[in-house]
Amino acid sequence: MSTYATIIPSGLTNGAPELITGTNNAGRQEVHTAHATLHEELFLDVFNVSAAAKELTVTLDGTDLIVVSIPSKVGPVRILDGYRLTGGKIIAVYAPDATSLVMAANVNRITP
Repeated sequence: MSTYATIIPSGLTNGAPELITGTNNAGRQEVHTAHATLHEELFLDVFNVSAAAKELTVTLDGTDLIVVSIPSKVGPVRILDGYRLTGGKIIAVYAPDATSLVMAANVNRITP
């Protein structure tokens, strides 16, 4: 039977919500780098603290994966709901400015 352990995503300093400061793919902000061999589930929520809708781009190993419009003054908006990763894959994000979107994330590490 597998066991699940909740861990702090590698891109979040102490597990607390963080402002998304990356504003393009080259300056994307890491959310989490997956374990090399164990499977992990990533949960990503985003809050928009601005008065305008903002686009969030999620990348996988530097390639744009999804683009989501986050309405103004809302949150949390679930972006990834248990997205499974392994093999050192890197999930990162960027936004149109460095002052509007805040991310919160959790990771479940699955040990067989």
